[in-house]
Amino acid sequence: MSWLPGPARGTWFYLYLMMDVCSRKIVGHEVYENETGELGRDFIEKAYWREHLACRKKPLVLHFDNGSPMKAATFLEKLYDLGIMPSNS
Repeated sequence: MSWLPGPARGTWFYLYLMMDVCSRKIVGHEVYENETGELGRDFIEKAYWREHLACRKKPLVLHFDNGSPMKAATFLEKLYDLGIMPSNS
């Protein structure tokens, strides 16, 4: 997740981006006006189903930063529901 300057001073947009490390393919991206665990949860779920990741036999690992939305209980619960192992720095 990264922030982008908004149209007025002191406003920001937040980029949610998911990339496959091996292929460098952008799996999902969205821009929001704020960052919350709920938005992160929804973003992960959309990318998961859009990319048909439920069919994979190999375990999925999602590496993310230490931002508060990525540590939110709603976000982590969704990862476990989808069978994705969280990893952070």
